[in-house]
Formats: sequence, structure tokens, C-alpha cells
Amino acid sequence: NYAFWADHQDDFTERFEAWLAK
Repeated sequence: NYAFWADHQDDFTERFEAWLAK
């Protein structure tokens, strides 16, 4: 869902980067 992605991209990116770093 592109609208969902647009709304939540920043939060998702932060969570993803934190997951990569753990």
C-alpha cells in the first residue's frame, strides 16, 4: 500500500536500521 508506505516510511526505516545494527 503506497499510501501506508509514504505515511510510515521514516518510522520503518528507523526500525529497519536499528534491526540491522543489533
